[in-house]
Amino acid sequence: MTDQRLNSWLESTSVLPDVGRIGVFNASPDLELPGVEMDRVRAVQPMAEPHKVLAGRGYKVAKIVNYSYDAVILRVPRQKALALGYLKDAVSRVPDGAPIIVDGQKTDGIESLLKLCRKRFDVREVVSKAHGKLFWFPKAGLEEDVMKVLDLPELSPVQTSSGFYTAPGVFSADGPDEASAFLASHLPVLEGRVVDLGSGWGYLSHRILEKSEPRELHLVEADWLAVNCAQKNIQNDAAVFHWDDALTWKPASAVDHVVMNPPFHQGRAADPGLGQEFIRAAARMLEPKGNLWLVANRHLPYEAVLAEAFRSVQPLAHTSSFKLFHATSPKRRSKG
Repeated sequence: MTDQRLNSWLESTSVLPDVGRIGVFNASPDLELPGVEMDRVRAVQPMAEPHKVLAGRGYKVAKIVNYSYDAVILRVPRQKALALGYLKDAVSRVPDGAPIIVDGQKTDGIESLLKLCRKRFDVREVVSKAHGKLFWFPKAGLEEDVMKVLDLPELSPVQTSSGFYTAPGVFSADGPDEASAFLASHLPVLEGRVVDLGSGWGYLSHRILEKSEPRELHLVEADWLAVNCAQKNIQNDAAVFHWDDALTWKPASAVDHVVMNPPFHQGRAADPGLGQEFIRAAARMLEPKGNLWLVANRHLPYEAVLAEAFRSVQPLAHTSSFKLFHATSPKRRSKG
């Protein structure tokens, strides 16, 4: 992911102030701002892997917006609620006259965001390039009336009608999704060391703890906003929270069970390969007679990789939309 449109525009303009903090919300791991010293940049990135990359490159990076800034660059995420939450943070965290720059792809909703901002802010320049757009506007006053009219969301845990805490932009923010509920209804009592891989805001872990008393329950999730919600939803001494990439996280020792409803999108494009990598990751962390409990959309091609990674694969149940699998005894590849 690169910022070619943004960087090209920055090289031709003097909109950014010469001094002060520059906030970059949803910062890309290959962040570069032409003419801006790295020490002035405050990157915000709630996803574990790009966050680590940015920190490793020497940027000051935060999981959430927690500074005041002299200018903000908002790279539009694909989740509309998250983009609107960042917009609210941007307007509330800069002084009067400070520039707020918004950059995004058409597939991520930049057109609708531009339309909204044109109604409420003094949008100056609009740049169309490379299947996306960039625009900017200056902060004008506190914008309290604007905020009320737009009803922009707070990027923090909020208790929903389901009783669970979720946050704007996290997966299934309105409540439990059907696939996870289907899997939860078929799970047996799980003992020993259990991993909820790609745990989101903690629904599956909550359901596991309703019927089981595992010795350890590890919730592994890359999105800090979701982890923050899970910490509110799961109040149990067995729970251990890991803000980490599910494909690279490694338990201290092999586990007895992995439970998961893996994602199958990269951006807006369907990518079954992502779920297949989740299956391989689960196989690597299980003990020799360990168990994988998996739910998937009916159309996803997971059967071959399950057979490749496990000695036994049993369909548990299915509906017109979903299928469940119980796989046991992961295969070990020989070294060398």
